Amino acid sequence: MFWSAALFALALLSKENAIVLPAILFLDLWLGAPSTGKSLIKSIWQLLVFPPVALGYLGLRFAVLHGLGFPASAQYMAGRLTYSDRLFTAGRVFLRYLVLIFWPVEVAGDYDYNAIPIAHASNADAWLGLLLIVTIAAFAVWYRRRNWIVTLGLLFAYIAFLPTSNWILPISVLMAERFLYLPLIGLSIAFACAYNAIQDDRIRKLASVGGILAAILLCNSHDYIRRNNFTFFANMVRVVPNSGKARLGYGYALLQAGRNDEAARQLEAGLRIMPDYPELLTTLAMTRIYANNCSLAWPLLKRANQIDPSHADTHRRMGDCYFKEGKMQEAESNYHFAINSIPYPDASLYYMWGRTLEDTGQKQSAMSAYQARCVDRSEQPGHPGQVAPAVVSRRGVERVSISKN
Repeated sequence: MFWSAALFALALLSKENAIVLPAILFLDLWLGAPSTGKSLIKSIWQLLVFPPVALGYLGLRFAVLHGLGFPASAQYMAGRLTYSDRLFTAGRVFLRYLVLIFWPVEVAGDYDYNAIPIAHASNADAWLGLLLIVTIAAFAVWYRRRNWIVTLGLLFAYIAFLPTSNWILPISVLMAERFLYLPLIGLSIAFACAYNAIQDDRIRKLASVGGILAAILLCNSHDYIRRNNFTFFANMVRVVPNSGKARLGYGYALLQAGRNDEAARQLEAGLRIMPDYPELLTTLAMTRIYANNCSLAWPLLKRANQIDPSHADTHRRMGDCYFKEGKMQEAESNYHFAINSIPYPDASLYYMWGRTLEDTGQKQSAMSAYQARCVDRSEQPGHPGQVAPAVVSRRGVERVSISKN
């Protein structure tokens, strides 16, 4: 029992989703309870070690975060959704999850702001999603006397899904494909029972081979789509055209490919979705920076800086424009701000900062900047300023929370 409690505590500190473990164990005890009274009592006694650990974790979480859930600033739309809107949107999202489970063809990879529009009581699809949530759960409970293992699988999926469902506490995103990983264990149990119920061996073999081939085809096709930022974000724009992040990522990929006009169209479409998002404004400004002329970029940069004066990439691009205009003092100031604000500045930013330090007579500081550039190995071939903002990194795309009205 000690090791069970210790491992449960470590699991909670590793990932908060582990909080559902006691509920899953009690579910298994309820459905597959031992027939003898002594065995039942012993099983219950062994499970009683978990609730105190869970309560201790919740107390620690409250002490550190001053709350059990996500802070409002980290919630989807900065916590401005009402419970009603969040509930009806969860119904709409549930339908999307069902499509992902049974027909995983159109996969976006990210479902941030406006990829799934906020639902209200007037939306029929939201009601349908909520009805299915209740119906499937009720069916699982009703079916337990016929095959309790099916019930275990379905309710396992529900319990595992609860922390990321937005049904109880709001989180930072409405939907993510990774949220299905743990629930799919339960669904696999239910599907295995359904497969085992097939009496005809020919149909079972056909289902097995067909399922494996379909899985191989889908996995390889999705890997091919996600082979680089360009194809990843192009697919995201196709699947969720109302996603501001999809437009930002695809716009930047086009910008890196030298297709400025197409990039500008994508970024402008993103701004129609998120008109006050500094990253979109700054990246659009990059499409309007020419050899020695930033006149078309300055309005966008100034607007981005007005919205968020602490936005590091805006200061970096302002530094680029000041550098092109020969205003080295202003360029150095903006590069310095960006260096101090970006957790891991890239080599090209150090290089440009060193140039401005050198041109303003700060030789020793310039030498330090150049040395920092040499230590950084992340520089890619190309123009020193052509380094992607962190927000459009394909691997980190789900780590960025976008908040909008």
